[in-house]
Amino acid sequence: RHQREIPDIPPLIHAAYRKWKPKYVAIEAVGANRAVYQHCCRLPMIVQQVNPLGLDKLIRATPAMVLASSGRVFLPVSAHWLDDVEAELLRFTGDPRKDGNDDCVDCLSYSAEVLQGRIDTGGAFKPYVLQS
Repeated sequence: RHQREIPDIPPLIHAAYRKWKPKYVAIEAVGANRAVYQHCCRLPMIVQQVNPLGLDKLIRATPAMVLASSGRVFLPVSAHWLDDVEAELLRFTGDPRKDGNDDCVDCLSYSAEVLQGRIDTGGAFKPYVLQS
């Protein structure tokens, strides 16, 4: 949630990578984030570039919205950030003039894309589909 200058962001990402040990870090490498992606690629971690492909946020958020409406999105109930995230998700309209900060919407949108197999995870993940 805090605005940072570009040189300050990669060390923060790297610290989170070391703490949480994910398979990789995904960075939307458009605009100023391209520089963040380039700097992160020089650090000892696996970095994956994701691209919005020119789609607007509402289109990109739709798969996550479908998952959420079917009760398949889970958030930790004891997280100190839960109220802020829920508020952002609930006020999201898809209209950039109204939405303001929508970083959590972006993150959830890309997560849904990974689950649906639309983002190449380098074999680190495979889509999980419930069989009825």
